[in-house]
Amino acid sequence: MTRPYDVNNERQVIAALLKDKDARRKILGLLSADEFQGAAHRAIFKAVKQVGTDEELDTAIILHNDDSGELRRGIVDDLFTKIEAPKNIERHMLRVREHHLRVSNMAGVEALAVTLKNRQAAHADCVGLARDVLRGLTDIGFDPNTGNALCEQYVTTFDERCAGKRPFVSTGYEALDELLTEGFAKKRMTAVCGRTGNGKSMFMTDMVNRLLRHNETLRILVLPLEVGRERFLDMLVSNSTGIAIDMLVRNPEDLTLEQRDLVKRHVKKAVGTDNRLTVLDNPFVKLPRWTNDAAMDKLEELYATGGYDIVMIDLWDRMLVDKSPNEIGRALMHDQDMLQRYELHGIALNQLNRKVEERRDKRPELTDLKGTGAWEEVPDQVLAVHREHKYKPWTTRDDIEVHVLKQRLGDVGTVMEARHGRGCFQLIEPHVQTVRSGRRDKARFSAEEVCDD
Repeated sequence: MTRPYDVNNERQVIAALLKDKDARRKILGLLSADEFQGAAHRAIFKAVKQVGTDEELDTAIILHNDDSGELRRGIVDDLFTKIEAPKNIERHMLRVREHHLRVSNMAGVEALAVTLKNRQAAHADCVGLARDVLRGLTDIGFDPNTGNALCEQYVTTFDERCAGKRPFVSTGYEALDELLTEGFAKKRMTAVCGRTGNGKSMFMTDMVNRLLRHNETLRILVLPLEVGRERFLDMLVSNSTGIAIDMLVRNPEDLTLEQRDLVKRHVKKAVGTDNRLTVLDNPFVKLPRWTNDAAMDKLEELYATGGYDIVMIDLWDRMLVDKSPNEIGRALMHDQDMLQRYELHGIALNQLNRKVEERRDKRPELTDLKGTGAWEEVPDQVLAVHREHKYKPWTTRDDIEVHVLKQRLGDVGTVMEARHGRGCFQLIEPHVQTVRSGRRDKARFSAEEVCDD
C-alpha cells in the first residue's frame, strides 16, 4: 500500500531545486533523497545531486542522469514550466522532513502499541520505545551546516529579538533580573547551591511563588526529592501566607478559622486551578530497576510529555544511584542536552562541600560545589545561597544572601540580601547602596517580611 504524502509541497521543493541555484545549495545540503515520498521526486533529487549546484539544468540533463529509469519527459517538463519556485523554501523543506519522519515513525508506533498490549512486557522496554517515538515526532529541523544557512538562521533570530521576542525569562526578582543576562531562558541550566541549613529550599519556594505571581503563562514542574511533596507544599503555603511553618506542621489545631481558610485558598490557587504548577513525589523510586540511565530516561519522559517551561529539582543528585564524579558529570551533560532538546529551563539544587566551613569567610565560591568539577562547567548559571547567622548565631540580623557565582554572558559576584524569619522569605527590591568588598561588588538591598494575601 502506498502511503499518502503532500505531493504539492514536494513538487515545490523539486521545482526550487531545478530552477533556483541558491535554493539548490540548501536543498542538497540539508535534505536527502530518502526524505521524498514520491519516486519521481527521489529520482530527480539524485539526478540533480550528480550534476552539482552550479550547472544550469534542463530536461535533457536530468533524464541523462536518471539512474532509476522511472522519470518521464512530461514529468520533468511540468516541473520546469508549470510550477514557480517558492520564496520561503525553508518552510517547505521542513514540511518534507516532518512528513518523512512521521511516516517512518509509524513502525515505531505500531511496535509500541504491541508492547503495551503485552502484560509481560518490561517497563524499560515500553519507556525505550516511547522515547524513540517521541524523539521521532519532535526532532524535526535542520542543523545549519553551511555558512549561508547559519547566517540566515542568526539574522532571523536577531530580528525576532528586535521585535520583542527575547529569550530572557524573568526570575521573579527585579534585582536578580538586572544582574542575569538571560534570566531563566529556555534551553539553559541554573545550579542553585548552598550548605545545609542555608536556605536553598526556602529560596526555591519563594522563587516558585514569585514566578507564578509574575508570569501567568509559565508552567513549572517541581521535584522536591529531598523534602517530598507534602513538606514542599507546607513551605509554599507558609511563604505565601506568612503563617509560620511550625504552626502548619506541629500546631495546626492552634490556627484560627480565618488562617485555615487562608491556607486552603492559597494552596488551591497555587496547584489546584490551572495546572501551572506540578509537584511530584520522587518518581524514580517507582522504577522497576533504579539506575542512573533509567532515572534519566524517566526524566526525559517528564520533559517530553509535560509541556513545562521550568523544571526545579531539589536535590538534583538524589536522582542518581551511582554518584561517582564521572557519572554525575555524564548525567549533568545529558540533562543539559534534554533541556535544549525540549526547550526548558532547568534549576538544579546542589550542596556545597565542607571546605566552606574551614575558611574564615564562609561565603561560597564556585570551587566549593560538591560532587564533581562538572558542576562548575556544565550549568549556564550558578547561584549560591549563604546565611551568615548559621555560622554566627549571636548576630541579631538573620539575612540570606544570594550570590551569582557564574553566568556565561555576564558579570558575577553580586549579592542580594533578604531578611529571614517566620518561614516567610520575600525580597524587597533595591536599593540602599553599593559597596565594594575586596574585589567583589556587593549590592545591598533593604529587606523585610512582606506576606500578601
